[in-house]
Amino acid sequence: NLLKLLENMREFQMDKVMMNPDAPIPDAMRLIKDEDIERLKNVQTPEELRDVHTHFLLYYSHDLPEMQKVQRGKERKSEIEEKKKYAREEAEKNGEDPDEAAAAIEAALPDDEETTEVKYAVRSGPYELCRKAGLEPLVRKFGLSAEQFAENVRDNYQRHEVEQPSVPPLEAAQDYTPTGGSSGEVLRRAVYMCGVQLAREPLLRSTLRDTLRERATITVKPTTKGLKMIDESHSSFFNYSLKYLNKKPVRDLTGDQFLKLTMAAEDKLLDLNISENLEGNTGPSYLEELKQLYQKDEFAATVQAWNDIRIEAVTLALTKIVMPELRRELQALLLQESKEYVLKCCRRRLYDWLKVAPYESRVSDDDDEEWDASNGVRIVSIAYVPDRAHCAFACSLVGGGEVADHLRLPHLLYRRNAWDPLERQNKEADLTALRRYNDLTYMYKLNFHLIYNCSLNFQNDFREYPDVLRQAICQARLLQDPLMEISQLCGPDEEILCLRYHPLQDQITKEDLLEGIELEFVNRVNEVGVDVNEAVLTGRGTELLQFVCGLGPRKAQALIKLFKQTNQKLENRTQLVTVCHMGPKVFINCSGFIKIDTSSLGDSTEAYIEVLDGSRVHPETYEWARKMAVDALEYEDEDANPAGALEEILEAPERLKDLDLDAFAEELERQGFGNKSITLYDIRAELNSRYKDLRVSYRSTTPEEMFDILTKESPETFFVGKMVLASVVGITHRKPQREMLDQANPVRNDETGLWECPFCHKNDFPELSEVWNHFDAGACPGQATGVRIRLDNGLSGYIHIKNLSDRHVTDPTERVRIGQTIHCRVLKIDVERFSVDCSSKSSDLLDKNNEWRPTKDPYYDQETEEKDLRKDKEAKQTKERMQYVKRVIVHPSFRNISFAEAEKLMEKMAQGEVIVRPSSKGSDHLTVTWKVAEGICQHIDVREEGKENAFSLGRSLWIQGSEFEDLDEIIARYVTPMAGHARDLIAYKYYKPLGGMRDKAEELLKEEKSKNANKIHYVVSAAKNHPGRFLLSYLPRNKCTHEYVSVTPDGYKFRQRMFDSLGSLLKWFKEHFRDPPPSGTPAQRTPALRTPHGGMTSTMYHTPAAHTPAFHTPAHTPGPAYINTPYTPSAQTPYMTPFATTPRQPDFLTPVIPRHKQLPVFTEPSDWQKAAEDWVRHRTVRDTPATPRSSEGMSTPRQSRTPRMDSRSTPRHDMRSTPRHDARSTPHGHSGRSSRAHSVRSTPHTNTSPRSMSLGDATPLYDEN
Repeated sequence: NLLKLLENMREFQMDKVMMNPDAPIPDAMRLIKDEDIERLKNVQTPEELRDVHTHFLLYYSHDLPEMQKVQRGKERKSEIEEKKKYAREEAEKNGEDPDEAAAAIEAALPDDEETTEVKYAVRSGPYELCRKAGLEPLVRKFGLSAEQFAENVRDNYQRHEVEQPSVPPLEAAQDYTPTGGSSGEVLRRAVYMCGVQLAREPLLRSTLRDTLRERATITVKPTTKGLKMIDESHSSFFNYSLKYLNKKPVRDLTGDQFLKLTMAAEDKLLDLNISENLEGNTGPSYLEELKQLYQKDEFAATVQAWNDIRIEAVTLALTKIVMPELRRELQALLLQESKEYVLKCCRRRLYDWLKVAPYESRVSDDDDEEWDASNGVRIVSIAYVPDRAHCAFACSLVGGGEVADHLRLPHLLYRRNAWDPLERQNKEADLTALRRYNDLTYMYKLNFHLIYNCSLNFQNDFREYPDVLRQAICQARLLQDPLMEISQLCGPDEEILCLRYHPLQDQITKEDLLEGIELEFVNRVNEVGVDVNEAVLTGRGTELLQFVCGLGPRKAQALIKLFKQTNQKLENRTQLVTVCHMGPKVFINCSGFIKIDTSSLGDSTEAYIEVLDGSRVHPETYEWARKMAVDALEYEDEDANPAGALEEILEAPERLKDLDLDAFAEELERQGFGNKSITLYDIRAELNSRYKDLRVSYRSTTPEEMFDILTKESPETFFVGKMVLASVVGITHRKPQREMLDQANPVRNDETGLWECPFCHKNDFPELSEVWNHFDAGACPGQATGVRIRLDNGLSGYIHIKNLSDRHVTDPTERVRIGQTIHCRVLKIDVERFSVDCSSKSSDLLDKNNEWRPTKDPYYDQETEEKDLRKDKEAKQTKERMQYVKRVIVHPSFRNISFAEAEKLMEKMAQGEVIVRPSSKGSDHLTVTWKVAEGICQHIDVREEGKENAFSLGRSLWIQGSEFEDLDEIIARYVTPMAGHARDLIAYKYYKPLGGMRDKAEELLKEEKSKNANKIHYVVSAAKNHPGRFLLSYLPRNKCTHEYVSVTPDGYKFRQRMFDSLGSLLKWFKEHFRDPPPSGTPAQRTPALRTPHGGMTSTMYHTPAAHTPAFHTPAHTPGPAYINTPYTPSAQTPYMTPFATTPRQPDFLTPVIPRHKQLPVFTEPSDWQKAAEDWVRHRTVRDTPATPRSSEGMSTPRQSRTPRMDSRSTPRHDMRSTPRHDARSTPHGHSGRSSRAHSVRSTPHTNTSPRSMSLGDATPLYDEN
């Protein structure tokens, strides 16, 4: 139709041009050339045909209505002329005037001819608007036509030079610009029009299509869902090796890979992308190379301007129109090829089933006189269900698939060595019943019997039989003739589609799959032939007849019905025409595949019996077969009897091998029959053995096939290296021999005093004699050797003890228990014993070296996979941190809320309020959240010890090294003091809510400096990034300095010094602000990181009070921490003073310091070793029982304290905190536990003053032991 349309359009154009031959051809008209017609005739694919059609519509769709109208007028005139011509001929025959007859025809025509108006599609797109605007001449000024550019791309060089206009593009567009219009807009429309013309050029599209197929690459990446779901267990459905692909060429895709990728993409498991940028011939980009083919190689401004316009047109055509369409075409083509591969696999699987010939017994009549196979081989088939509640059945079938006998075997599944004698007796009875059959043939094939069990035809044939017996009959019939038995499913119900040919057969349309199956049946049936008489007699070949060439379901049913109604036999192939009334074409197609058993007809018919009717020789070539028989017997032509010669040659076919069939074929070709060489060779082969069965002889199943059949597995679903789930069913032992028992050496455990068996490692024998009794009684199972397992598919497995774990295991019960489900990897498959060897070692399960996993694709993107795994792991860790365990804690401040909920709740609470909530670290942690300032909350980690269960509160609570009894104590001793200190800073006159932002503080200080340059301005703000710390910013001169002040329960910490009040802090700051900060005081990090307690965790950043070690604030840190963790001097802490050189009381009691006495100042000693020895000497000489550093105090510090109300002794925290209780302490006078005098308020708490010397600090900071 398209070819006719092109020819009509060319004729229409010629007529239009010939109306005024002298006038020039219009600019908007594109004449159809012979190349266009030839290109259409050479179309090979649907895509190319579509390209030609769209190209035709682009240029000629606006002329279609007028062309069709003119064409109908021509057809009308031609019809009238034909009528006139016929009228003249009739008039001349009748002796009438021809002109009058023609005039009568013309007069009979209606005056007003009714014309049928054809409604065409209204084309009002952008291209049509540009065409109506007359921009075609401007597009031609671009220098190359679409055909010329396509030839340049095809040849990959500039075959056609670009014609360069002399004027710039905007000036050229000025001639086509309407009044009030813009030349730039006109030029933009011309670029679009040129781009569409380039995109619709068939040659360009064909070239780009081939290039895309050759150079396109595919990139695959799993989605979030696919990252979790696609693993090794999906290997049978989805190829695990294609999970990540990086620029794999589409030409390297094989088999059903793209179909699997597409299915995974539809299930939102993968992101599938076909590359947009193609690699060029000489450069990295193919698109840039194509742009060069549409440019003029000059440097003039006008040329460059036109080159820019041309580049825009090419870019529009390729990136916006052509390449997206071609990528969709390529994707559809790859998908279609994958489906065709699956269909081919389905046909191959069906071919493997149908190619097997009927079973033939290897026992001949000469070997066994009682053996009779004249009516076919007797088959005995057994079917059972793996459940003792259902009976097994056996049946015996004779030739023709008739059931001769059947047995009910209810005890066949019982064990021969069962403990119940009745079971053994019943088992033997069933076996005895089976032995009365002389020959047993067991068949293990595919599960067709399950399909036949649901087949309506099969149920109607054996309605009274149970399902298991019908399965046994089906198995036997499959052994007798697979082709005939499987064809029973090819009925109108299409039960043949219920068989499983391929795992992906559901992705093929039902029509395509059924067509492929029928085509395979046609090939196999015509290869074997169909005996119509046998089909009518037994009724089991009617389904085969429909697959004979030329017939079908309807003709086959009519043929069978005809012979059944007339009670006749098909005696020769001629009767197909004379009796069955077949047409010549049907007869020619089917006659060669309908065989007639001429030997069985005998004398039962008076009709002529043609011996060739029982062969594959076609009736058209009977004469050639007879000629070959006569020539082989060397008869003379006058004495030859072709029929007799044919019968004689069938008895001695070896004489045919001397014939020169090539010469015979040349003679036939000379006579005009064509090349019949292959046909002659087929005739000779058929005369050697008429209708020889060309199918493969039946063979017994191999162990591998038996394994796949019984386990329902395949090499694709069960293989070495596969990771499977298994259940532990037992532990295997190696029983010791007598010699080993005599040489046994039992071992006695010195701690328990019990003896242990050296073989089974049983260790509860109180006496050595009981170990020997254990040997003599045979109760020792021996040394454990491995674990017995059972897989999900029913297979038995074994894990050797060396493959149980990466670590050495002597007792498997330490790793597994009976009934436990474990992951393991298959190491070996024993198909004969139906067992597997497995490994459960972590190294084998992880398989980091890819020794067991399926081989990955050569283009597998390992780098991206590792990156996604790291990202997923971090996301899981973040999610775990966000999760918490709900706790059962009764306290006013406790809430079962998360971090985000606590932050939101704190927005409405006052400064200093506290919330205790579960921690994401686990059930043995809590988090204390308190509000530092507006929008700033600090989260303090609390560790619990002595928990009764996961939901209760621990008996002791720890914040770093400090111990607390309950939540009230944490709030009172820890949070409330810090909140008070923070409140004092917030209430200070120079506090600004800047959130700890340095730039804002600096901007504010510079503004104040500009107002008063003689004053050193400073400002304090709460640090949002470091909750619990305040940013102290000051501007001494021109450069702003920022330092952090940490809020602790004992006061303020600044430059590694402790201050118990805000006034003392600010006083010291104003006196020492010019001093350089200590080297151990970081400007941006938590000060605790520079303390001797290195190795702080990340959670300590948010607990600055807990970061203060005992030697900085000795009154706060428990003493046992010093005992267990001796301090080694470090260069990072230059302000540390060794405790051994500090003056102390001779009896290690708490020194009493008068308040009016000035505290001495000590310098740092240089000999740390001497200090440690001095402390050891003091401890050796004086062993004071009142010292809390006794052994009991070291083990249980909470029990070593004296009563709380004793004014002479240490409080419950062993003098390790120094609350301020006097009138000169902090205004928050809520802590009054200290029994010693307090230092002068203006003196800061530093480790260089005797203020830090207390009984709790009696442990030396350096211990050489």
